Amino acid sequence: MAVQEAAPVLDADAAAVDLIEQLVAWDRVAAWVESQRLDTMRRFQAARTDADTTMCADMQAALATKTPSQRAAVLRMRANLDAEAGKFAAEEVALALNISPTAAHKQLRLANDLHSVHRDLGEALELGQVSGFVASMVAAATRRLPDHARRLIDEAVTADAVEQPAGKAIAAARARVAEADEHADLLAQRAAAQRRVFCKPMDDGVALLGAVLPAEDAIRAWNRVDQLARTCRAAGDPATLDQLRADLVTKTLTGADLDTTRPDQHGHPARAGKPVSVQVVISLTSLLGLDSRNGLLDGYGTITPGVARRIIAAGDVTLTRLLCDPITGAVMVTDPTKYRPDTATRHAVICRDRHCRLPVCDARIRDLDHKHAFADGGLTRPDTLQGVCERSHLAKSHPGWSVTGDADTVLTWTTPTGHQYYSLPPPATGYGTGPPGELDNPLNLPPAGSATTNTSTPNSTTSAADATPTPPSTLRRQGTGCGRVRVVGPAG
Repeated sequence: MAVQEAAPVLDADAAAVDLIEQLVAWDRVAAWVESQRLDTMRRFQAARTDADTTMCADMQAALATKTPSQRAAVLRMRANLDAEAGKFAAEEVALALNISPTAAHKQLRLANDLHSVHRDLGEALELGQVSGFVASMVAAATRRLPDHARRLIDEAVTADAVEQPAGKAIAAARARVAEADEHADLLAQRAAAQRRVFCKPMDDGVALLGAVLPAEDAIRAWNRVDQLARTCRAAGDPATLDQLRADLVTKTLTGADLDTTRPDQHGHPARAGKPVSVQVVISLTSLLGLDSRNGLLDGYGTITPGVARRIIAAGDVTLTRLLCDPITGAVMVTDPTKYRPDTATRHAVICRDRHCRLPVCDARIRDLDHKHAFADGGLTRPDTLQGVCERSHLAKSHPGWSVTGDADTVLTWTTPTGHQYYSLPPPATGYGTGPPGELDNPLNLPPAGSATTNTSTPNSTTSAADATPTPPSTLRRQGTGCGRVRVVGPAG
């Protein structure tokens, strides 16, 4: 294709005008590459759907030889094949590309949009006339409309994207969508149905708490908080309006009575009344001020010892003793024959994993999953349990997926294609030696075009279901900062 040859490498002494032309050419090549990448994703999803359908039929024929959990998974998939086949293609893409499952879902949706809805826009991307960013933003802007309506405006929004700068093209697409008055009520209903509250960690021990609400509810809430804050200010409260609004929201949601006239030693409002508990993990030496090792706030992440001591001093935290390895920081703690873990075990696993153990997922833990299904004889112990989000839990139970290994050290996630990805728990308090030495080798990458395979066999004293393959040396660390690594190739 001409676009592939449109960006020759110029010499170091090239004139500025030539370098600008090369920059434009490289941008066109990048757009073409993005087009091919998205189309490959789409074709993989279609292939995964076909493969799941075939696999389900094959497993159905040999159902009597399967374990109880495998039989349940096959029957569940068989009962709703149209929805279940290919359902977790995005998770496989996420693992392969080292991106989050959410990002993979968005890219797969864009790939399908450019193939079946915005075909003109997809062609413009392939020709290098628009960038991948513009294509994704324009497609997202029109997604509020039904697909048939999006097809009708495809030619117009593509022309805007080709002829105008990115910002104006995206604004034009939104304006065209807004003109679709016949869909206004439907769009409003959909938007109201997606109302939600979110919490996003930020730097320096603070977090962003927000809500997406119907416009009238948001205005009512804001006016109420603003009115109360101004009343407090008029009564002589020295805090700023922003601080007062924040304190009032905290008081309303937590039930704690904040007294801004009596700040604590850190300058934060004193609390009174029934508190809402939060979970803090910190070493005893840091709590006593003997060292400066960081702690962890459940649902937030790493916090400094000073912030941890400030939270603990407020009296609304739960202190639970955990026995941790003093070198690695791993939690060492349970009736293992019971399906549901006791409180201590559950707390230990959540503190150990902190986020979902699917190697590329950083979602909050929703479930504790038996890596070896309880129905198949799995035990309820910290080393056999992993913290997962709801979708990762469903993916792991899908036919073709499996998890083996020791949750305290290394878990191996195997996808239906045979690729294996390794997940290591982070040190419990954010410090320690981290992953085993054979895995802590992020720079030893395989040569281009090679596939890393795993040819290890389980130890003779370990069951096949619990065996963890010896990790190969050619591993790459995930970008989560939690010591997670992946294999760059299918398992042998």
